[in-house]
Amino acid sequence: MKGMLPPERYEVSGVIHCHSTYSDGMEPVPVIAEAANRAGLSFLLMTDHDTLAPLHELGEQWVENTLLLFGVEITPRHNHYLAYGVTQPICPHLPPAVYTAAVAEQGGIGRPARRRGERHP
Repeated sequence: MKGMLPPERYEVSGVIHCHSTYSDGMEPVPVIAEAANRAGLSFLLMTDHDTLAPLHELGEQWVENTLLLFGVEITPRHNHYLAYGVTQPICPHLPPAVYTAAVAEQGGIGRPARRRGERHP
């Protein structure tokens, strides 16, 4: 619309893919969240493998100035997928079209965990 200013913009920094001891990470969620806060992150989105247990056990919350959120990394043999905004587990043994549809049915969004051709270290 002519003459209107764009909405005010904000810069935030955060992490959208992080694992804890709920899957193959090295530290429990509270330790990671405290480190994220010390590092000045605005948000931390935990995405442990095939579990939403931390969401249900700990809940999304502020850790001082860092917003702690939970998603899940759906981990079939190939094509790992990060899902955000879901509250129910999604079977990792489904074809990609089915598990991405399951994310959408829950009102969630997602993205591939890695770029095409990128390998896990």
